[in-house]
Amino acid sequence: MTPRPAPPPPGTAWADLLRALAPDPPPPAWRRGSALAASGAVTGLKVLPGEATAHIRDHHGPTTTSLLWPPARQQDWQRAAEALAAQPVFRDALLAGLLPVETARVCELLGWPALPRRFDDIACVCSCPAWQDPCPHAAALLLALADQVERDPFTVAAWRGCTREDLLERVGRAARTHHPAPQAPADDPAAFWAAPALPDTPPLPAAPAHSWAPPPAAAGQDLAAALAPLYTRLAGPPPDPDHPDHAPPAD
Repeated sequence: MTPRPAPPPPGTAWADLLRALAPDPPPPAWRRGSALAASGAVTGLKVLPGEATAHIRDHHGPTTTSLLWPPARQQDWQRAAEALAAQPVFRDALLAGLLPVETARVCELLGWPALPRRFDDIACVCSCPAWQDPCPHAAALLLALADQVERDPFTVAAWRGCTREDLLERVGRAARTHHPAPQAPADDPAAFWAAPALPDTPPLPAAPAHSWAPPPAAAGQDLAAALAPLYTRLAGPPPDPDHPDHAPPAD
């Protein structure tokens, strides 16, 4: 059986979702933007709640370009954090400093998208005189943003209005509230001696030797009858060592 390929790292999966916003087939302006991004023409990328901005230089000179998308409400992020904290796989990944791409699906189920569903959902602002929508600089900025997301998936959360620190704090608080850690035992050794006494062991009823199925004969004797005195002694109180019957044999 051929093993299933390992899933891509979270950053790659998030970046692929952003790159998938490219028109299909890509128009000429988008292809030029892709070449700009690949050449390193995008510099000074800053990601703020609802806005990603960078400087882009082409043969016409430098431009300033922004991608605007309204941030999510804080109550939406709180609901997402609580939902993620309720799932051990997602909670453990987040508390380990990872942002699983399944977070996007969780947000969708809660009624708000973690990423734009299409490029037209984003408002593009650029200082260039180009009339295309999107212009090559906006396309280059989106691809540069995807590269940044691949390196740090929490860039997505920052663009949507929740910093890495804030999201992890929300998830940690929700995890502590809904899944408190078990209390550790007391470190005081003296507490061992303060524990209550164990209950007395209930007495076992004396079971006569003949209460089970008859055993096989041994050397022609009735084995149950031969062992009955021994069973009686075993079921009774311990022998008194001072009793004459239990005195040690004489030398």
